[in-house]
Amino acid sequence: MKELMGYATSKKDAVLFAAAPDLLEALEELVDSCENHGLDEIMEAIPKAIKAIKKAKGELQ
Repeated sequence: MKELMGYATSKKDAVLFAAAPDLLEALEELVDSCENHGLDEIMEAIPKAIKAIKKAKGELQ
């Protein structure tokens, strides 16, 4: 395990840290679409959310 700011981290942790900005952006877009737009905009936001989830799980580089 490597250390990050004094904490032991695994590869899974590093992958999740790297994906965090993408996850936040995708979730914010999805929530905005749900609150302020119609079904078309929501459906457009879903692929971005799926991509961010895959990145967080280490399935996407």
